[in-house]
Amino acid sequence: MASITHQVNFIGFTRAVAAAGGIAFVGIANGFNSKVCEVDLGSGEVLETYSFLYEVHDVVFSGNYLYVLALRAFHILEY
Repeated sequence: MASITHQVNFIGFTRAVAAAGGIAFVGIANGFNSKVCEVDLGSGEVLETYSFLYEVHDVVFSGNYLYVLALRAFHILEY
C-alpha cells in the first residue's frame, strides 16, 4: 500500500512534476511569479528555486537537461 512520506506546500498551482536522480522538479504556476522547485525526494526539502516570468506549464528532465515549457517561452537548464 502506498503512503505519503513528505508533503511540500507551494504558493500557486502545481502544473507539472518530473523526477530524476532522487530529485523532483515541480513546475508551479502563479501568474507572473511562476517557478520550478527542486525537491529532494528522500527528505522533502526544497533544494533550489528558479523563477520564470510566465506561467510554467510543463517540465521534462532528459539527460543533463531540464526543459521548462512556459506560457510564452521555452527554457533549457543544464545540470
